[in-house]
Amino acid sequence: MDYVFYVKVAGGKFVIDGYSQQALDLGHNITYKFDQSDSSNAVGGSHPLRISTTSDGTHGGGSALGSSDGVTTAGTPGSSGAYTQIAVTSSTPAALYYYCSNHSGMGGVIATTGDEYATTSRGFRQPILGNAIDTWGNYSNQTVELINAEFDTTVNTTIPSTATAKAIAMALALG
Repeated sequence: MDYVFYVKVAGGKFVIDGYSQQALDLGHNITYKFDQSDSSNAVGGSHPLRISTTSDGTHGGGSALGSSDGVTTAGTPGSSGAYTQIAVTSSTPAALYYYCSNHSGMGGVIATTGDEYATTSRGFRQPILGNAIDTWGNYSNQTVELINAEFDTTVNTTIPSTATAKAIAMALALG
């Protein structure tokens, strides 16, 4: 099973699937590709996304993980086909970090897990597949956590619209 994260750069930070410095949960036995084809990955210098066991990678005194760790890279950030990929296994460290090899302070945290689901703050279960960002009506590209926040607001204050009701039903179906 594979999952693709779409990477952009904004404000000097990596933006993963629309969220700046997104904390990521990655499940075992899944290959994750960080697609860096977007032209913003080349603005202000090249921004090669790399993965390390050290916060901020080489800028924090660590090193980038390589092919022996299940990490591969291809292309030039900002060009078609550019990516960094990691095949997460049970031997992948539980705490990882993604970072820019050319600039400090751009990355974020990665947690790896053998769990099939994570439990959200509302008690819903979301599949560990990247950050389980799905398309649910008005909730396109929203994590289950954001849908939970809407659920709290909607249930406590108003009768939900059809789109909201469908999104809430989908979130409940996961749990």
